[in-house]
Amino acid sequence: MRLRYRTVLFQLEGAETLHQHYQYMVDDFVRQAHGGTTMGMSMSRRPAAWRPPMDIHEASDAYIVRIEIAGMAEDAIEVTLYNDAVVVSGTREDEVEEGVSFHEAQIRYGPFEAVIRLPYPIDRDQAQANYHNGFLRLHLPKHIPDRLRVQPGPAIDARHREAISLSTDASGPEGPEETPLPEGQGGESDA
Repeated sequence: MRLRYRTVLFQLEGAETLHQHYQYMVDDFVRQAHGGTTMGMSMSRRPAAWRPPMDIHEASDAYIVRIEIAGMAEDAIEVTLYNDAVVVSGTREDEVEEGVSFHEAQIRYGPFEAVIRLPYPIDRDQAQANYHNGFLRLHLPKHIPDRLRVQPGPAIDARHREAISLSTDASGPEGPEETPLPEGQGGESDA
């Protein structure tokens, strides 16, 4: 299994709009309900990729994702971590012998993709992926942002007064000294 890190935000392919994305999902649902369309294409002419079932849990310190993708080799699964999403993709190969006829076919084969949007950033260095018994488990610790410490008012006032007194000492009580400019470079005209 490959874990890849991307430092960009996740965007839908081809800069498609949210409306187009949902239309694709509806098309895929209709295609599945009617037994598929010809040549493995959905009504929107995109390649028919399936989305495996998954559970996403949020704990106080991490997101836990469990994806059911039985029958896969671990090295055929790719997990890509973005700043705001996780994408799990791969291809489940069909091992059907020629000349066999089906009475029922419910298992999905071919390319799949699961996009998991995250409301908060994750600590990518601590992320873990484990594939066991047909389930991919992702443990994605939340990234805790650095917090600004607020100091009590008097300490800030004392520092501010000290900074003001240092700048006043450097320029004197009347303000900064003016240094005369050489002749011909002043702001006054000689006319």
